Amino acid sequence: MIEQNESIDFDAKTWVFSPSKTGNRVNMVASLVVPLASQSIKILEDLKLETGHTPYVFYNSRRKDKFEHRQQLNKLLYQIGYKDVHTPHGFRASAITMIQERLKYPKHLPDMQSGHKIKDNNGEAYSRVTFLDERRAMMQKWADYLDSLKYF
Repeated sequence: MIEQNESIDFDAKTWVFSPSKTGNRVNMVASLVVPLASQSIKILEDLKLETGHTPYVFYNSRRKDKFEHRQQLNKLLYQIGYKDVHTPHGFRASAITMIQERLKYPKHLPDMQSGHKIKDNNGEAYSRVTFLDERRAMMQKWADYLDSLKYF
């Protein structure tokens, strides 16, 4: 669930949240600042026109909890012919791979962007880096790259 009133800062172009963890995922950060590309901000601003009266970006008045369920992404992929071909989580793996291979970013940046902790020579004891400026540039380049793949 993405709450637009508290976690998305349109001025700073960031989304701040605590990643949901499954099990004992000690390799994940407790909170994450996600820099948003200009394309993402545009989409969120357009959605805000429809859902701004609610605390949710993906508001659904028919659901008891009032926000779109994660399984909706699976349903959408099935409807467009991607059943057993791709999954929502697969987009994350694809992005990390393409950001490294096609856009030539070092592994630690897409890993950090995905909420993974980055270890230094001393483990995690002294690592406080966020590489926010580098990740902001990477996310904008990623969005531009995705735009270049459009064929319609």
